[in-house]
Amino acid sequence: MKKLIPLAFVLLVTSAALFAQVSVDPTDYFYTEAQGWEMKGLVKNLPLLRPYPANTIRAILEEVIASCTDSETDEAIPRYEKDLELALYEYERIFSKPWHVSLEAGGTLKVKQKRTTDSSGELVTENGSTKNLYGEPELYGDICFTDLVSIGYDLGLYAQSADWDDFLAMYQNPDHDSIQDAASVGPIDMYVDFNSAISFGTANTYVTAGLQRVGYGPFLNSGLSLNDTSYHAAGFSANVVRDKWSYISLFESIGATNNLGEDLTGNKYLAFHAAKYNVTKKLSVSYYESSVFGRRTDLAYLIPAPYMALQGLGGCNDNVQMGLLFEYSPIQTLKWATDIFVDDLDVEAIAKLKIKSKQRVAAQTGLIFTPENSKCTVAQLDYTIIMPYTYSHWDYDDDTANVISEGTWNYQNYTNAGIHIGSSLDPDSDRVAFTAKFKPVKPLTLTFGTAFIRHQNVAECLSDSEAAEYMLASSNVYATDGSIYMHANMSETDTETSNNHVASAWNSLKFMSGSHTMVTCQASLAAELALPRTGRGQLTLKAGYMFEYVRNAGVDSNIYSGGLSYTANDDGTYTIGESTYSSWSELVNSSEVQAAVDDAYDSWVSNLCDKVNHYITLSVKYAY
Repeated sequence: MKKLIPLAFVLLVTSAALFAQVSVDPTDYFYTEAQGWEMKGLVKNLPLLRPYPANTIRAILEEVIASCTDSETDEAIPRYEKDLELALYEYERIFSKPWHVSLEAGGTLKVKQKRTTDSSGELVTENGSTKNLYGEPELYGDICFTDLVSIGYDLGLYAQSADWDDFLAMYQNPDHDSIQDAASVGPIDMYVDFNSAISFGTANTYVTAGLQRVGYGPFLNSGLSLNDTSYHAAGFSANVVRDKWSYISLFESIGATNNLGEDLTGNKYLAFHAAKYNVTKKLSVSYYESSVFGRRTDLAYLIPAPYMALQGLGGCNDNVQMGLLFEYSPIQTLKWATDIFVDDLDVEAIAKLKIKSKQRVAAQTGLIFTPENSKCTVAQLDYTIIMPYTYSHWDYDDDTANVISEGTWNYQNYTNAGIHIGSSLDPDSDRVAFTAKFKPVKPLTLTFGTAFIRHQNVAECLSDSEAAEYMLASSNVYATDGSIYMHANMSETDTETSNNHVASAWNSLKFMSGSHTMVTCQASLAAELALPRTGRGQLTLKAGYMFEYVRNAGVDSNIYSGGLSYTANDDGTYTIGESTYSSWSELVNSSEVQAAVDDAYDSWVSNLCDKVNHYITLSVKYAY
């Protein structure tokens, strides 16, 4: 005899977890489950933008429960018995009460080993470790006030004993929205960790305003355009979901850094919109655009019109991207998705079939599998590739003078408070990743993941004269680390490089063209056990381990730091050391400057090493 709905509710009430702030957290496990339910046909089209309002979440769960239940017998349909149990579990977890309090404490131990060779070729190892202790009290919940109004909130005070960079794995974003303006108490840094949102509308047509992270696309927590794990932002969105089509529009206030990813200021904005059309029951096509800009609040981006046209109203000075997303489901439990993110294309070169030119694009393709009535809830295999200079962009000191200096704020690169808005990978990288989630028993969730990542520093491909330009530039102005902060423009008032694009960046495709590749291999296993709930609350235990091997660590460091001293004379000549040259070109190609270029490159190569890291994480959380 199958479980009846009332009995299932009784059983779940006695064991449901109370960690619910789903409507402001796009990384919550609910969104993985919802994706599987959509693929199985248990729920119709999901909204395009994560997270969803509480009213929409409730409607999704009610639809899944109805789809999994035989209307005549009020029993679970056999093939969807586990989905029904999970939907009931989530309904209780999220909506059992409008408020929850919790206290979490834990720690991360990073055991690290650095491997280099000495002058005789012998292997030299350096061992060390980093410890981070953390804790956070929270007040959170999801509330449906009426059928039209709902809110979600999560107010916490997060404390940790180490800096983020000391214990995060490669290409991993911080879990908490608390990385700025810490209050220090001895060795502990404390941050306000706050997200909230209010929504108005029906389950399928609504507007939302709040402070939260957002995500877009089928690749959860790793999207090319809006990554669920990126830093939170203040903004508002409009969402429409229909049987054949869907549309979203997003406008956010985000944080700007300088051209080296340091310091922080405001007055930077992100606009994003996307439209999806279901061509058939198996195939859907989406088109999206994003725009990053600053120094003004341009509400024209709220208009549902192409951003390429809207930016023309202000002189075409914004950083506009576009993308195409294809999703094909040959069977209900399997989806093949391909996302193509276009930052900049050399259309003329493509028309001439010259592909190896400036093509700043990223692409991600992969398979997502959600088996029925299985202990494996989801498995995903995907490949991501990011061309050099994708996501990066330059900005000038102001709109009237094309000058980049040490104090220039970058209002146009694809970052928010120094964290990637899209993929966490740097330009000139690719990755193969596999993830699988299991629920061997209801209270236990296991997550297994592997990744193979390659990255090169495109600065290694600069010509001798281009490298010399960087060496002669002022220090602390230009990044040459191959990251999202290394852009394709150089501009200084005291040299002849003003308003010049870097030729190799502007006219060539240098993907994986260097001599040194940083290779990162990662394997991880995480477990979460929710102990049975009692009248006094519930304990959840978490444990995780990651192995990480990095070959040629340091490829992502600056090669040419700048600051090479010279004198620009009044007669138009240039002096370096005891030599004077009649033109800038002669100075750039002089033996003194080229020797400095060679020394900088050789120093960069000599500092490359191999690293082996082990990350061990343990935590306990009490919730009431």
